[in-house]
Amino acid sequence: MGVITIIALLLAAAAIVGWALSTSFLVGCIALGMWQIGTTTVSLNGIITRQALTPANLQGRVNTTARMIAWGGQPLGAGAAGLLTEGIGVAPALLIAAAVSVITAVVGSALPVGRSATPNTGQDEDSQVFC
Repeated sequence: MGVITIIALLLAAAAIVGWALSTSFLVGCIALGMWQIGTTTVSLNGIITRQALTPANLQGRVNTTARMIAWGGQPLGAGAAGLLTEGIGVAPALLIAAAVSVITAVVGSALPVGRSATPNTGQDEDSQVFC
């Protein structure tokens, strides 16, 4: 996991904590805006990295698989978050979400994933682009 993703995960976590502890509408809106910046950066960085490392002839398959995993998992995450929030309340559930973001950043910073990969230049002999 790269530095950009780790920083963005930590930004998102800090924003969630700010939102959970906020008593002001304005502060809550600012925290949500910061959270959106963090999560969008994580998402875009993942997409850009995936596209840079995937051979041209596999771009469509890899993108479709990633979307199926991400979008297919969203209803499960929403359901789990709803159940958690119903059981312990909004602020504690948000603090747990922030902790998950921090744990992800810490674990990601310890993994060598992506640091040894080389970007795909599109010059592979077997690369074929199907439009």
